[in-house]
Amino acid sequence: MKVKSIILTSSVYKPAVGGIESSLHAIGQALKDFGITPVVVCGDRIPTSRIRLPERQILDGIDVRRYRNAGRWVNFAGLSLVAPIVPARRLFKRLYKMMPVDLVIARQPAVGLAAAASMPGVPLVYVVPSLSKRLHRKDLLGPWSGGVRGQSLRLVNQLWLMPQNHRLQGSLIRRADVLVVFSNNMRNQLIDAYPPEQHKIQVISPGVAADRFCPATDQGKLRADLGLSNEYVYGISVGRLISAKGYDLAIQSIKNLKEFDNLRWLLVGDGPERERLANKAEALGVASKVIFLGERPNPEEYYQAADFYLMSSIY
Repeated sequence: MKVKSIILTSSVYKPAVGGIESSLHAIGQALKDFGITPVVVCGDRIPTSRIRLPERQILDGIDVRRYRNAGRWVNFAGLSLVAPIVPARRLFKRLYKMMPVDLVIARQPAVGLAAAASMPGVPLVYVVPSLSKRLHRKDLLGPWSGGVRGQSLRLVNQLWLMPQNHRLQGSLIRRADVLVVFSNNMRNQLIDAYPPEQHKIQVISPGVAADRFCPATDQGKLRADLGLSNEYVYGISVGRLISAKGYDLAIQSIKNLKEFDNLRWLLVGDGPERERLANKAEALGVASKVIFLGERPNPEEYYQAADFYLMSSIY
């Protein structure tokens, strides 16, 4: 049977900037090259904005359909992880009646479960980014702000949100037809956590768009265009600013490299840890060496401008 259309789904998609958003976009473009119609299903809000996005939009030739996210009350009620299920399910049911769907590729548990419940007979692939069981470890939860508010957030996260995420992910792992992971290490973790599902697991190493992520033709000019000086040696890290990325360890390492005065670290990405990381860099006296660039639509240019990549993730 020739595959004609595939739904790619997660809770967030472009214009949000992130690894999953970028991967879904890349998959969508590749599917078009194979003559397959990609449809992205996601929520109508992005975490960094209160603006609602259009219900339907064509982005870079990809049909994007958005379900309506609930209001901010779901965060206060501790229902942010399960809230997408109902509106997403309505949208999936409409699409199931309107168009032929040959496959669903899910990147987020709640939305994936909504697709599985709404599209009987359609194979579902769950791309497992990480295991919530592992993310519940104390060393990955990260510090919270002090006081009553900080302790309350920690308790809500440990006692309610993380267990809730674990249950949702476990349900999707059991319902999915295929489980895709990016490494043998992740495969082993998945087998350890869900032994009956091991026959579903496929290891697919991440690909790289070599025409985009390639050496610069003129690094000096590129650095000048980006406002970077040629007198420094640049390292780079790219990702969300969360505790699992280990960026605090990287800052401590920069502090320990006292003899390398010309070292500068480019940190591309944003997240809840930004203020704490900036404060740590300041406290250690290396604030001038740590350059927080925030979210960037052109990370490939910073890769090209840098001398080396720093991988500090602890998970």
